[in-house]
Amino acid sequence: MTVQQELASLEELQILDLQNFTIRKELEAIPATIEEKRQNVEFVRTLLQKERARLDEAEAWRANSEREIQMQGDMLNNSRTKLQGARNEKENKAAQREIDTLRKNIGDREKEALEMLEAIEQYRIAIDEHTKEFAQLEETLRAEESSGNERIAELNALIAESAQKRAELASRVPEPILRRYDRVQKKLGRGLVEVIDGFCSGCNIGILPQLFNELIRGEKIHACPSCTRILIYRPRPENSEGSKD
Repeated sequence: MTVQQELASLEELQILDLQNFTIRKELEAIPATIEEKRQNVEFVRTLLQKERARLDEAEAWRANSEREIQMQGDMLNNSRTKLQGARNEKENKAAQREIDTLRKNIGDREKEALEMLEAIEQYRIAIDEHTKEFAQLEETLRAEESSGNERIAELNALIAESAQKRAELASRVPEPILRRYDRVQKKLGRGLVEVIDGFCSGCNIGILPQLFNELIRGEKIHACPSCTRILIYRPRPENSEGSKD
């Protein structure tokens, strides 16, 4: 096999490796995307649990407050009865103080109960909204999991399919050259680059004239002295200028 054929196999190998790199990046991103949506679902689930707990507490407080208002209302009626049956000024004043205190307590409790009723309504509105959001997020998560698993299977099939082709291409390249290519490809993303206008297109460093001439002859595979990538040279067609009369 000639040097040019080996370089051609390396080029095909690199195209395949770059495609596989893209496939693997997509493969890695799918679980992350699914996990992000799962975390969104769990966040809203936790939020709903807290809101429902607050609603339960608020409704329990309101029920207890209504019982207290009822109890103090009964006490107010008793104090009014005492006032009506007062036998002297001392009993009259004592009963009146009880009435005033109870009226204030009942008024305060009724105000608090009204405020809590408004808060309960807001809790219910928020719970309704987040319940709908939760259902939508769950649906989105299920769809993402389904499509994600299908795509993972497709990508794994592509990787498996390319493995045989890669092995075939790699067998056409001498082992020392293949090891160099694999090492540089893993480190720098590309193990093979073109020389353009006397410069390595991988690191943009100029190639010495002697090395450049050897690349033109194509008798041996060379690497860039700077970045260690394997070099390939393609002659550029010269632009011809039309003659003028």
